[in-house]
Amino acid sequence: MLKIELIQPRQPYGVLIIGNFLSEITGAHSASEDLAVALKPYFREILTTSSQRYRPLRLFSMVAAVARHRRRYQVAVVNVFSGRAFMWAEITSKILSAMGKKVILALHGGALPQFAMKHPQKVTRLLAGAASVIAPSEYLATAMRPYRPDIQVIPNGIFLDRYSVRTQPSLKRLLWLRAFHEIYNPSMAIDALSRVLEKYADVTLEMVGPDKGDGSLERCRERAREKGVLDKVVFRNAIRKEEVPQALQRGDIFLNTASVDNTPVSVIEAMAAELCVVSTDVGGIPYLLKQGHDALLVRAGDSDQMAAAIETLICAPEEAIAMARRARHTVEGFDFPCVVRKWCSVLESARISGNPAQAAEEECY
Repeated sequence: MLKIELIQPRQPYGVLIIGNFLSEITGAHSASEDLAVALKPYFREILTTSSQRYRPLRLFSMVAAVARHRRRYQVAVVNVFSGRAFMWAEITSKILSAMGKKVILALHGGALPQFAMKHPQKVTRLLAGAASVIAPSEYLATAMRPYRPDIQVIPNGIFLDRYSVRTQPSLKRLLWLRAFHEIYNPSMAIDALSRVLEKYADVTLEMVGPDKGDGSLERCRERAREKGVLDKVVFRNAIRKEEVPQALQRGDIFLNTASVDNTPVSVIEAMAAELCVVSTDVGGIPYLLKQGHDALLVRAGDSDQMAAAIETLICAPEEAIAMARRARHTVEGFDFPCVVRKWCSVLESARISGNPAQAAEEECY
């Protein structure tokens, strides 16, 4: 059981968080799930939805939770994604507003700015109706401020004390930890490994994550066979959130190969565990990582450049270890005690701006 030292008194009202809570099914643990755990000690109760895997049922369960629990919460945090998932935020926000509930929108996904450019009126209308809009990175906040100028930044949090560090990493164990999906380009890690093995025969790669079913996992296996490196790669299924710190201990260099990204928790976790990070420079990554300071950044899809970055770390272990330590320092501000203070402030501001009679009714429930 997670023990959290309270940093402020428990608030006498409930909060509903609407997003993806699918870790028990898919193995992919969302930022919403972490936030719900972190906020639970500070509010009368934290309600969450949805854990339904199938999209139509997920929307139905979200709407049902909004109505069914209406007397148990005063403020709702609605996660906003691009694509078809944007509709969930639209529909639930409209219902919440009609019920007099205060809505805080939490933006997610590196593809959201492109979606907003295609649907500016729809996005502007949604954001305008919220009490507050939160982005997990300055990158996403900057990109979305044309649609709502007062977007605030609260980073995705981690429980920093869960992540222990190694004193003498070997720098020969590569680790990739993400979902097997084309937007994360997992085959790039295989190609980079193949190149590195030409010079360093004892390097290995472990790839961990849920199979999203688009063929990416099968393509990775086939690429490893084609390159003749299958014996150097270990594929593992999705792991539980509490297993991530242990998995990170099995790596020295963390590879992030995404083609689209925002501020991935997986990278933040790797930094917390003092792994050396080599990442593509897409989306919000350059806002999180500084080239040569706490990570090495490469062009999206450029496996040769990623291999060269890995070789740079192997050749200069002292500099690599120093960079990893700076990365740990960078993410200290992502520790949940810091993040919770910011969320509590935003939630309380939304509550105060609500209907006083409704607030009194909620507090007496």
